Amino acid sequence: MTYFYRATIAFFALFLLAGQAFAQDILVVDMQKVYSDSRVGQYITSQVKSMASSDEATLKSRASSLESTAKSLEAQTKGLNAQQLQANPGLITQVQDFYKRQGELAKEGQKRGAELQLTQAKARAEVNKVLKTIFDQIAREKSAAAILEKGAVLYVPDTSGADITATVIQRLDSRMTSVSVTRQSIPTR
Repeated sequence: MTYFYRATIAFFALFLLAGQAFAQDILVVDMQKVYSDSRVGQYITSQVKSMASSDEATLKSRASSLESTAKSLEAQTKGLNAQQLQANPGLITQVQDFYKRQGELAKEGQKRGAELQLTQAKARAEVNKVLKTIFDQIAREKSAAAILEKGAVLYVPDTSGADITATVIQRLDSRMTSVSVTRQSIPTR
């Protein structure tokens, strides 16, 4: 064996060992899986879904009322030309009121959706406080320099031990199963 050949093998062996050592310095966690599979994450999801169902029922009831109004206005304006419609200020007022109520309903739906997102974010913020302590503990145990979101990492071998998602979920489940999920409101202008 030539000196060059031995040196090349030694270089690649050193490179592979250094790569394995570096891989242990970096851990990854799938936060989406943590939120969807942990008991507290499932609790938050069920609470937010319950609020969403209530909102949907309320908005659907108001939409049904608007639908009846739309059918009534359609029947009243059928066959009228612009001059005939202008001659009936009461009907014009009803049409304007209908469009106003329709816009208000759309805004209310958007507002409630934004409130649910805010509600979920606030509940997750409480979970994140506990997760930070779990991450600190795991990083110390594994002598890790960083924990990255798994979705931001291009490749992690399954055998590397770098994916700590299951450990994080297990520890989170042992620390909390629920959290306060209080509806947040966005002030109206």
